[in-house]
Amino acid sequence: MNSVFLERGKVMDFIGIYQEIPLPIRKFIHDIGVELLSEKNYYYFRNLFMRFYHSFGMKNAAVCVMTGMAAFLAVCIWKRKDRHKWRKALSASFLSIYYYLLYLYTIVFRPQYSKPQYELALFWSYRRALNGSVYLWIEIILNYILFIPIGLLMPVLIKHKKTGRQKYGRKNKGKRAPEKRKRGCTGVKSGYAFAITVLTGILTSLSIEISQLCFRRGLFEWDDIIGNTVGTIVGYGIYKMVEKLF
Repeated sequence: MNSVFLERGKVMDFIGIYQEIPLPIRKFIHDIGVELLSEKNYYYFRNLFMRFYHSFGMKNAAVCVMTGMAAFLAVCIWKRKDRHKWRKALSASFLSIYYYLLYLYTIVFRPQYSKPQYELALFWSYRRALNGSVYLWIEIILNYILFIPIGLLMPVLIKHKKTGRQKYGRKNKGKRAPEKRKRGCTGVKSGYAFAITVLTGILTSLSIEISQLCFRRGLFEWDDIIGNTVGTIVGYGIYKMVEKLF
């Protein structure tokens, strides 16, 4: 009985927090939920998943696994003297698999149009979304989510430099190491890590958009590049939060 009351209390707390959210934001969340659960979107995502599933096949699965293993071994050999080599190797493995799946999803498995598709107007999708297109809001949010892994994994791969405390070494054990500038957990300046990560996200998104334009497998638009860049920044923010916690 106590557990039932505790669960009921948690639900009531959640409802209370939800009711404190401003009405326009609650309406927006409600509309997004209704659109996601609509029959049209159900069949859209179902067909997308089934097309991806049937097109993937054993060949792509094998290439995906081999790509991850090759990246893991390459980083282990290249960074064999780095004390963070296992972390970097795992990050490289996941990142290589992610890139392979990303290009399959955004280019290879997309239907081919008869002519190149493009929309050069800046923020056109945001304007239509603000005018009431919930479907475009879903597309915008998915663009953010799609590039979060780059922001999470790229900072781990950035070269680790020994900090002043590590350079001081065991010879001076017990003595206080000289103060150094504040640095991120990778050992390089946080600004440098952030710039490299965001640049990687921009170049990745740009390469996808250009490929979609050249191979006629999608819509080239600046809004996707902006959304993907924002997703990369969000991923980097999550990485910094995890860094502070652990």
